[in-house]
This record gives sequence, C-alpha cells and structure tokens, in this order.
Amino acid sequence: MPQLDPLNYGSFQARLKSFTIANWSSKPVELSPLECASIGWRYGKEDTLYCEFCKASLAVVLPKSNDDFYKKVTELLKKKLTSAHKVGCVWEHGIDCPDYFLTGEAPNELTLEGRLSSRSMEISQHIATFEHIEEFEMVDSIKANANLISLFAKRNSVEETALYIAMHGWNLRCLEGQDKILECSICMRRLPLWSRDAKMKSFNITRHLSWCPWITKIKPNISTLVDRMLQHVVMETNRKRKRDSLEYRSSESRKEEVKEISKFVRSVTAL
Repeated sequence: MPQLDPLNYGSFQARLKSFTIANWSSKPVELSPLECASIGWRYGKEDTLYCEFCKASLAVVLPKSNDDFYKKVTELLKKKLTSAHKVGCVWEHGIDCPDYFLTGEAPNELTLEGRLSSRSMEISQHIATFEHIEEFEMVDSIKANANLISLFAKRNSVEETALYIAMHGWNLRCLEGQDKILECSICMRRLPLWSRDAKMKSFNITRHLSWCPWITKIKPNISTLVDRMLQHVVMETNRKRKRDSLEYRSSESRKEEVKEISKFVRSVTAL
C-alpha cells in the first residue's frame, strides 16, 4: 500500500471538498462530510465513498422512510466508516481527527492570533458591507454563550464586528468583479453579501451547514476555546468602552485598537 500521512491537512481538505451540497446534502449528520473525510473517505460516485489509500469503496444508501429502520441503517453505516477499510489500511482502526481540522486552519495557523486576528483584520477592511447590521442572530447551539455574545449584538466599533464574525468561523472572500462573500473553510458554506438589503438590521452569523463543527461543536474543547476567547475579549472590550466613553476614534486609533485586540486574543494562549 502507498505511504500516507493521515494527519496531512491538505489531504484532509481535498477529501472534504470532494463532498458538495449536490452530492451529499441528503445524508444525516452521522455521515456528514466531516465524519467521512476524517476517517479517510472521499466522495467517489453516486452514494459511494472511496479510500485512496486501501482502494476500498463503501456504498452509502439509506431507506427513504425516516423511521427506526432508517436510524439502524445509519448506525450500521457509521460503524462501516471504519470497518469497511481493508486490512492494513491506516484508517482500519480509526484515527482521531486533530482539533485543528475542526477549525479550518492548517497547523502553522493554529495560534489564536492567526485564527482570529488575520480573519478579523481582513473582514474589517471591508466592513462597510456590514455597517447596517445592528444585531446578530444566533441558533440554540450557540446560546450557551448568550450572556457574552449579547455584548457584541449592537456593535460599537468596526473591529468588534469583524472579530465577532471571525469568531464564528467565517472568512471573507472577494470574488471576480469585487463581489464579496463570507465562507467557511470546513462546511464550504458561502454567504453572498452583494444581494443583501441595505436596510436589513440583523444577520444570522451561524448559517453554517447543519453538520459543521461551528454549529455542532463536535469536540468539547472547541466550545471551551470559543468561550475563553469570548470572555477575555469581551471583558477587555468593556474596559476600553468605559475608558473611552465610546467617543469617535480616528483611523489611526482604530489601527491601534486592532493591535490591542490581537494582543488580548494572544493572551488567551497563556491560560
């Protein structure tokens, strides 16, 4: 069998991107693209998974009725994600997916500053797209942080808005023609921004696909990480609000604020 590094992030991304809304959206979360790609599978052809390492294939066909039989078939297929690999395959006994796979970042970008500051800086450069938004909508899975997140609901600075968007897994992408989208590098969900009503006052920041770890938080430590980041940034932001009395900041002072926020986020790694 060929040599394969199961922890290679580029290979994982290639497997993940082989799944699309068109070819896999009808599958349950137990058989999500993330689950399949994390155990060595990529999309091969209609309802079939393929392992490039051991050359095994797995048909993923579910009954049409969503009943107990459907659940049993789903459970069986979930087990086969591991057992269907051939003897000697690196995925034969399952390998835990590294946490950084669930955040959409390569290992050398894993630092909190690399994950948040770079994203929030890029978003803040195009923040005019979001200027009309007064509050962010959430789904139930995020509301455990509601007491913290609510402090970001009505943003008082460009940087806070950008940081909040970045904290929920979004990257800003500029398409040809200068059109802008928000994109998640895990579930590949894209949110077009050019067609948004300028009068719209709210924005659902959690519009990832249903299986995305930014929604399901499959790994508990991902949730803990976000909690810690929110707590520190919110506390420091409140301190700055009191100090500055929300006075207008010049463009130069805003640049300094971005540097300060980056410093606050970096400090979380010391916990």
